[in-house]
Amino acid sequence: IGNTFRWKDLSLTLRVSYAFGHYFRNESINYSNLLSNGTGHADYGTRWQNPGDEAKTNIPSWIYPVDNNRDAFYSYSEVLTLKGDNIRLQYINLSYDLPEAYRKRLRLSNLKIFCTASNLGIIWRANGKGADPDYPNTAVPPSPTFSLGMNIGL
Repeated sequence: IGNTFRWKDLSLTLRVSYAFGHYFRNESINYSNLLSNGTGHADYGTRWQNPGDEAKTNIPSWIYPVDNNRDAFYSYSEVLTLKGDNIRLQYINLSYDLPEAYRKRLRLSNLKIFCTASNLGIIWRANGKGADPDYPNTAVPPSPTFSLGMNIGL
């Protein structure tokens, strides 16, 4: 959904995208990765560690001797299936058109100065985990981009 708002020589364009009615599998612990290359997951700290922990977590324990596949059943469990509904701010553009009187003095038919920000992130998500449904298995979603520019017409 996109909208442009204009006031005098200023223009503001916003684009919001949305996705509803789907699910995604969230990332969690992977003991194989932890053992082979030392990369862990924040869920590791909330795993079963002591008797009674099953009342407060569903993340499997890490038992010695280590079984590299101990967490495989958990990776495909329903617990990691989350609602993917989200609303995302894709794009903002703010521009200023130089008034005609100034353009004539500069002998220009057009002069527009603008700044743009893209890929700004999620405004709302249905899952309560903070997971990004478009990038569920990455530590960091793509970075936002910012640009400044001008359009000049001679």
